[in-house]
Amino acid sequence: MPLAYGLTEPVDLSLSRLPHAIERLRIAHLTDLHLVKPSRRMEQLITHLTRVRIDLGVLTGDYMLKHLNHDAAVKYLRELTRAVRPRLGWFGVYGNHDMPRLIEALDELPVTWLSDEAVALSDKPIEIVGLRCNTLSISPDPVKLAQAVATLPTDHSQRDQRLRLVLSHRPDFLPLASELGGDLMLSGHTHGGQIRLPPHFAVYNSSGLPLHMSAGLLRHRDTLAVISRGLGSTDLFNSPLRPRLFCPPHAPIYTLHRNTMPGEHVGDILPIWRW
Repeated sequence: MPLAYGLTEPVDLSLSRLPHAIERLRIAHLTDLHLVKPSRRMEQLITHLTRVRIDLGVLTGDYMLKHLNHDAAVKYLRELTRAVRPRLGWFGVYGNHDMPRLIEALDELPVTWLSDEAVALSDKPIEIVGLRCNTLSISPDPVKLAQAVATLPTDHSQRDQRLRLVLSHRPDFLPLASELGGDLMLSGHTHGGQIRLPPHFAVYNSSGLPLHMSAGLLRHRDTLAVISRGLGSTDLFNSPLRPRLFCPPHAPIYTLHRNTMPGEHVGDILPIWRW
């Protein structure tokens, strides 16, 4: 798939427990828009996404800047979900910048929003778990999550027959995603560091992960995690400036393959690949 406007980026992901029925599933991942006004590049992104095959669309938080008006984020996400119709729908979680007023406004969109909740798709062997993170509570509730996962129709003997996808705004919830039996976790929050020294050295990533894990592919036990660089930027170090330096925005489109998962089954978080 070609790059478009410097934003979309094709990524192949290998999962050893991927059901054969969803091999080559394509997932569009948008995160950290941080919209404050209309953007021509973001409008171009919508146009491009209408022209490519997308099976599943996921949104992983921070659609606005919490100290600014939310109208631009509402308008853009409304346009996005009207124009881009993934075959299996849109699913999303909120981020630490997303205010209650925004959450209320986005509830009307054709998106299944998950806050410490889980759903099983009826026509595909896919389960989706969404971890809570917003301005009211930036941490998931493990008890609520355990109860949500317990409602899914998969027992341990059937784990190879379904994909469990975890959506998390923060990538440092990867150990929790692994405890929940996640095969794949998609996240954002770090902006890839937003400001980097070439080639990949992040100055700051606002998470509990080391700076060399600011974007790319990680593994914890049998869970593969992808951290997107995201689409927008925010102020750093209490400065009104919101630059991105040597860290271009992107919207990854993942294609899933059944193959040996990269890395090793280890208790630590293992970096696999940086972008």
